[in-house]
Amino acid sequence: MKAPIKGIGTYRMVLGSGYHQDPYQTLYVPSVSKNLIPLSKLNIVGFSFKIENGCFSLFKHAHLIGYGILSDGSYKLKLDHGFVESLLFITMLE
Repeated sequence: MKAPIKGIGTYRMVLGSGYHQDPYQTLYVPSVSKNLIPLSKLNIVGFSFKIENGCFSLFKHAHLIGYGILSDGSYKLKLDHGFVESLLFITMLE
């Protein structure tokens, strides 16, 4: 399925572990209801992963910074539900 990209920006996500991530060059696609983070992009900037038994662990410099579980065919990061994902910066495309 194709969907129009309305902008590119940076968002802040606070993980359940207390760490935060600010994915930059994130595509803003209003018609998409779930956020996707390609593992290849995280790997390029120094993250590593461990996936086993339906669990996902995210590491930076050998320190656990995030985790999640397999749900409906995708690994979902545990986020801090007390923190609302916030927009730090966005460039709207025409």
